[in-house]
Amino acid sequence: MQDFINQALLQAKKSPMVAQYGAVLVHRNRIISKGYNTYKTPISTLNKHCVL
Repeated sequence: MQDFINQALLQAKKSPMVAQYGAVLVHRNRIISKGYNTYKTPISTLNKHCVL
């Protein structure tokens, strides 16, 4: 169980957000999916709109 928590923490560290969240989906004691939160719109796109 601790390994799954550590894997979720590693995923969270990949997030560019201030509030970093990581997750792993476990089925029959195996990780079948993992991910972290991010922006829907790339930051570079947001910067272009700010300049206009």
